[in-house]
Amino acid sequence: MGYRTRRPLPHLHRPLQPTTATSDHRRPQKSGGGAKKLNVGKLTKSLKRIYKKSRMLARTIHPYIEIRGVIDVKLDELAGKSIRDEDLKWLTIYDLLVEVVPSLESVLAGGDEDKLDELVSVIQEGMNQGKHADTSKVRHAIERLISPKVDPPFHLKLKSDRGYAHQATRALLIPQNDIERIDDDRYWAKVRNGEKTLTEDDYPALMYDSTKADAMDPEEGLMEGYLPFKILRLILHGPQNTDEAVARVGGSVAAKNNVTSVTGRLIAYAHAHTLFALTTAEQWAEEVDNFNLSKWYTQMVKIFEEDPEDEKAVELLELWNREIFGDGKGAPAVASASADPAPNSVAAQIEAKRAARRAGRA
Repeated sequence: MGYRTRRPLPHLHRPLQPTTATSDHRRPQKSGGGAKKLNVGKLTKSLKRIYKKSRMLARTIHPYIEIRGVIDVKLDELAGKSIRDEDLKWLTIYDLLVEVVPSLESVLAGGDEDKLDELVSVIQEGMNQGKHADTSKVRHAIERLISPKVDPPFHLKLKSDRGYAHQATRALLIPQNDIERIDDDRYWAKVRNGEKTLTEDDYPALMYDSTKADAMDPEEGLMEGYLPFKILRLILHGPQNTDEAVARVGGSVAAKNNVTSVTGRLIAYAHAHTLFALTTAEQWAEEVDNFNLSKWYTQMVKIFEEDPEDEKAVELLELWNREIFGDGKGAPAVASASADPAPNSVAAQIEAKRAARRAGRA
């Protein structure tokens, strides 16, 4: 096909400018002196439409991917190369991208490398800008969404007072299994000195409805925490509509993009933004401290997409649709994602319970 393909492993975001960065998973920029920032105002009408559509892709497809890496995996498949099992999920992402940007497939088949690079840059920039907009919204709203009277109030410009240092954020970041130790100074001393590591496999309290959470059953109350509901309403419906469900708000992200139902990916996206806003991290990242948000995101997506008929997944989608749009109709799920949790972790226990229910229906 004439393309110079790279190793089939999409580079996940660390710093947030993948369209201008170069890594060993991507082709270097062609022009001398490095990559140029995309000038949206000079795009053709068709590319501007793609750019606008792409602003939803981090929300509806995946917030931690680099499009160039996904394309490289697809090119390897088209060239008949063997695709590693851990990279197959990127082919699913490619299929989801083509549903939104059908021209991607024809450009890929056409063999014009410059045209492909331009289209990839437009899609990536649209994704990044949509995600940046949400990051800013959530960062500035998170305090009032936690409580009208967070004490002490958060700094307006810096996040250094959040994370495990602030009692309000600490109470949401602590693993639900450890909630009884929220005021245990020895526990937090171990966290600070690295003796205890909090990771994505030990699901944080923000994921749970505290009135339902059960230490003996990690699925009870899971993904029913009040804060991610508010965050998704903020993202889709705007800052005036965070407290209750609404079918449609004129001019909102949901209205502009005809989003009328919730998917597992939107739920995972809301959780990722919630957790990130609670941390001290200033720049969107795949990993904060020892917590890998990308793996956590994929674990959440897997709950909905690995077995769409699982009763808990169905119930959760209905709940989220009621909470966000006022009705229980869920959107159809897509192909599964993969993220194997650590043995004996909360994530592993939940996966085992889903597998048992699936076997019981067989």
